[in-house]
Amino acid sequence: RLEAERKVCQQQGELSKFTAAQLLDAAATYIDLLSARAAEGIALEAETKLRHLLDQAKSLEKVDPGVRVEVARVEAELGAQRMLSRRLREGVSGAAAKLVYLLGLDPASELVVLDKNLVSLGLVDVRQSADALVETALRRGPGVRETEAILGLLEDMRAKGESPLHFLPAIEMRMGESAFGAGPGSRIDWDNRWDLGLQARWNLTELLTGRQRKRLADLRIQQAHLSYQDLRGKLTLGVREAREAALSNDDQIRLATGQIRHAEEAFNLSDSRLRENVKGRSPSEVLLAIRSLVGARLGYLHAVRDYNKAQLRLFVLTGAGCSNPTSR
Repeated sequence: RLEAERKVCQQQGELSKFTAAQLLDAAATYIDLLSARAAEGIALEAETKLRHLLDQAKSLEKVDPGVRVEVARVEAELGAQRMLSRRLREGVSGAAAKLVYLLGLDPASELVVLDKNLVSLGLVDVRQSADALVETALRRGPGVRETEAILGLLEDMRAKGESPLHFLPAIEMRMGESAFGAGPGSRIDWDNRWDLGLQARWNLTELLTGRQRKRLADLRIQQAHLSYQDLRGKLTLGVREAREAALSNDDQIRLATGQIRHAEEAFNLSDSRLRENVKGRSPSEVLLAIRSLVGARLGYLHAVRDYNKAQLRLFVLTGAGCSNPTSR
């Protein structure tokens, strides 16, 4: 019975860890899908700005042939931006296909994404200490309770194996009742017969293999302890990594927000200088401003994506995203 309970706990632990991994993978893939869609939107907006800049540069070229180099520079940047847009579109399709697979949907399904923007998630308070998060993960993380239950069952099995109770015989009582039709002198007088037997049975196999069974139980307990320590180590490492990643990307989000504000201001000023034909203006100035703005927006987007992934990882590792497999 204890061995059967141990196998059940082991299977529940494997199911718990598998469910947590599937949840994390599907959620991270959805974040990648939103991020790729947002990045594609940024790239398409940059293409629009570059096409407008190209028209302005060509107009200036008619007045000043020396601007031809500026036209070539903008055309090269526009080509690179189109390649980036195509690559990002590929990323959107790949993330959508992977999410369909992880959700177990029909491969021919077409996902309709309702979320328009990628925003920061606040699933876990990363401002609390790392030790507090680690303690929560070691208490509620995926597979922890099941592994502790396995250790308890193995200890019970060893204790019962060392108990003198297994020297006691197994007492069995048997009863039989039927018709009986034989007697002395070849008589065949039928009558009812009822028999009751009491039997005491010792299992000599257990007595002879007791030492080997004890060694096997000790090895199982040792292996379970090693697995438990490895699980605790992985949870601790994962929580500390995810917390640090969340804190780092949270800081990067604030820095990227300021960078976007300054990049937008620089683009507006450069574009205004070019349109108003201010002395010293050039299409290259606007081109650099567009590059800076695109880089700032993509940096912000990547910081939000990585922050959300760290939040999701903490959410799963601390046990918030794990359900009890027996209640499913």
